[in-house]
Amino acid sequence: MIRKNITILVYLHNNRETVEACLNSILNSADRAKLKIFVIDDGSTDGSYDLIKNYNEIEIVQHGFLGIAKSVNQLLPYLGDDDLVRINADVVIKSEDWLEQFQSTAYSNNEIGIVGARLLLADNRIESDGRNFITGLGYEERHLSLNAFMRNEDCKTQIVEVDSVSSAFCYYKNETIKKTGLFDENYFPLYSEDDDYCIAARRNNSSVVSNSSIQAYHFIPIKTPTDIPLGENNKNFESILFDGQKFIQAEHFKYWKIKWGWDLKYPGLNLIRELYGNTKICWNIGDTLRFKSKEEFPAVDICIVTCNNLPLLKRMMESLFHTDYPKEKIKVYITDNGSKDGTVEYLNQLSGGYFFEVHNEFLPINSGVAYGLNLAVIKGKAELVARLDDDIILPANWLKELVKIFSKRPYCGMTGPKILNDNSTNTIQCSDFRMFPSYSAHENEIDNGQADYISRTVHIKGCCNLYRRDVFINCGLFDIRFSPSQFDDPDHQIAVLARGYEIIYNGHVGVIHKINSGVNNSYAGLSNMQANQHKLYGKWGSNIYEILDKSIEFSFEGREIDITKQTILPAHEAAQNLKYNFTEEFIRTTKNTVDYKMVNKHEYDSIVELFLANAVWLYKPNSLPGTISYLHTALSQHPSKIATILFLHLAYLRLGDSNKAKHFKILVDILNRANAGRILDQIEHDNSGTLSDAISKINIQLEHHTAEEILERFILNNQFVKAEMIYSLLTIGSSNIVLYKD
Repeated sequence: MIRKNITILVYLHNNRETVEACLNSILNSADRAKLKIFVIDDGSTDGSYDLIKNYNEIEIVQHGFLGIAKSVNQLLPYLGDDDLVRINADVVIKSEDWLEQFQSTAYSNNEIGIVGARLLLADNRIESDGRNFITGLGYEERHLSLNAFMRNEDCKTQIVEVDSVSSAFCYYKNETIKKTGLFDENYFPLYSEDDDYCIAARRNNSSVVSNSSIQAYHFIPIKTPTDIPLGENNKNFESILFDGQKFIQAEHFKYWKIKWGWDLKYPGLNLIRELYGNTKICWNIGDTLRFKSKEEFPAVDICIVTCNNLPLLKRMMESLFHTDYPKEKIKVYITDNGSKDGTVEYLNQLSGGYFFEVHNEFLPINSGVAYGLNLAVIKGKAELVARLDDDIILPANWLKELVKIFSKRPYCGMTGPKILNDNSTNTIQCSDFRMFPSYSAHENEIDNGQADYISRTVHIKGCCNLYRRDVFINCGLFDIRFSPSQFDDPDHQIAVLARGYEIIYNGHVGVIHKINSGVNNSYAGLSNMQANQHKLYGKWGSNIYEILDKSIEFSFEGREIDITKQTILPAHEAAQNLKYNFTEEFIRTTKNTVDYKMVNKHEYDSIVELFLANAVWLYKPNSLPGTISYLHTALSQHPSKIATILFLHLAYLRLGDSNKAKHFKILVDILNRANAGRILDQIEHDNSGTLSDAISKINIQLEHHTAEEILERFILNNQFVKAEMIYSLLTIGSSNIVLYKD
């Protein structure tokens, strides 16, 4: 039951194909007694207004093109005490009880001010469950939206806190709007105004959440990971659709940095913590990540994985024995990966009489480094966790020196030392890693002290790392997909940085490393290393180190740091240094200079038809998966094109996947319902009898052919418009025409 009055604002700009379906989904599922529904037509030129002008339940406001923020702001002064639902006209609501869920979620906690929904793509994959960009990865499209491109049925529904939600479909409490004010019209013509508003609300200590049980289809062109390239045509297509978007967002990012003080693409999280640490802007990277231990010597779990490396393991354990640290604070957890060289017997002896408490796990086969480490990590409970290779030699002071880093850098999640080669050359194996624009780590340089510094870095070699245990809670364990070894350590360290922690290199500690395990010189060893490298960039993106390294280089602290000085100020003190006083209206300094260019519809449609033509060409029993791949590509670029959805329905029927066929039938019916109604209206006023004759002919054909066969005939002749018309005729309920019976 809806308890509070709500104003629903539908933003319309050239959404002829979806606006009726959008309005019908609102009107069919909402309790209208407490609703006011407005459509703001922002300069549409495609005839959208003519389709909806006879809706009695809504009020339409028309004006020339103003952009999203300014259009929405026209209405806000007239809200009164109503809460606000924003929905774009290319969104069709799926959930029946969406309004009740929005309101109950919003009022389940006094701090919640904005509620978002799960937006679905036309193929039932997730577009977004909310956005997080105050992370180590910033506003990076690949990692921005929660659960992006995951299948809807594979992701559980839940209420989660997020940095922001899309204004394409969301709920704003009235008190939040009164505190936050208008949307910033400098984000012209579109994009980023919703993120900015969520951050402004967070600055006033309102929370933003996403409720993924509230679901809606968003018919927006989008590039997906599974799109099929189509040569030069695909490049032209991407240029038509996305170049303008990229330009607009780049301009908005510049403005964001002026307004909020940080770079969206290459965020300096310590700066954000300084500026906004006392607000909900830092809900996910602030106090929750701060190291709070009061102990000078926190407890440490030592985690080691070994396999047929007994001589070097003994040498490493001997150096560990001489560690200068309270012995009662250390426990050792060793996973043996199926050794056959006497390691098992040696470890059993250690567990009965070693200076530290030792716990062993014996596996029958080599399950890989990541899996072995995970077994060791989860057995312990200490505040700190050390990852050690079995082929290193530790100096006595290694642990004390690394532990100090956490108290000096409270947002450090992991630290590690300088690594030295195990030979007589006195050379550096590696220091802190710079991965962009080129790789460097003082590799194989004679050690003259040039790497004896402390720095913020993107990677430290995984043979000796010291973690906070809460890192594994917040970032997960090591990814076993990188088994048997190689790249599991940089992968996990990227996750640490992405979550908002720092990684600190301490070059005042030197650890000797043999490099006895990992990559070998066989074809199999090299191919495993190359495969895992591909996995790393496939998981995080080819530009991952550009983001991480630039975020360090562009930050106010830079790379090398002096831990004897306090560089992370209390939030209230840092906020006094902010350029603008946000208690007053922000002085807008960016002019609306973005040239908003409409997509050339003819060129757009012609390229989509190329994908459909390829799908038609492949439409044979033994190549249906190829047909479906082309159709999904066409769908992602023009998701409201009924012919594509209809073709997908037929293709999945032929493939025997009834669930997906049913999904696309539901979708095509949602979009087609209004179209069919218009055709029925034409029949009633059809003096020539043309449409009536057409229906009669279809009736005759249905005596000899199934509806699918009739539709396929038109589609396979590339007569997509006619196929849409025939489907409309088949579903209007006229005469005895019925396409499918449920």
